[in-house]
Amino acid sequence: LLTAAGMLAMGAVICLFSLLRFTVKSQASASRLLDVKIRGVIPYENKGILGRKKTKKALLLNSPLVSMDFAEASRRVQAKVEYHMRRNSQKILLVTSISENEGKSTVAANIALALAEKNKKVLLVDGDLRQPAQYKVFEEKREGKTTVEQVLTGKASWQENLYYSKSAGIWELFQFSGAKDPAAVLATAPMKVLAREWRQAMDY
Repeated sequence: LLTAAGMLAMGAVICLFSLLRFTVKSQASASRLLDVKIRGVIPYENKGILGRKKTKKALLLNSPLVSMDFAEASRRVQAKVEYHMRRNSQKILLVTSISENEGKSTVAANIALALAEKNKKVLLVDGDLRQPAQYKVFEEKREGKTTVEQVLTGKASWQENLYYSKSAGIWELFQFSGAKDPAAVLATAPMKVLAREWRQAMDY
């Protein structure tokens, strides 16, 4: 009896700790804790097994392996984001988060793909100069392609070196390895000029 009572007490403590933890558990709690407007929610998708097959492929909405719930949620998020950006005459979207492996690359890729499905001219730039991931997401090889770092340091012109992915329907400017000094690259990069030029050339 004492053992059972102890186990019940421990279970109650764990449940209480879980309930009181400062974490996001629902859309309502996200809105309350983060003090932001939630544009959409994408459900968790188990990357290990998709369509009953083990895979290491990225969770892209144009993949036949991802669930309909995941793909449609990604498209709904894109639609809400696009509506907000259009109302505010915005063309550049920054996708970021606090920590690594939180889904930034997948979310950015799927928003780009969903926009391309609507025949929008989309440029996807991988701004992670430390641990770039978009080339892995889209399974792109570096050969003959200009990198983000080369454009930011003025060693290459983005106008002449963008890569168009026919399979994805988007324009890509990726980084394929970590820069030696990302802070120095960003400190000297003509970001305002590039942003202006990208706005003029692309829909998003």
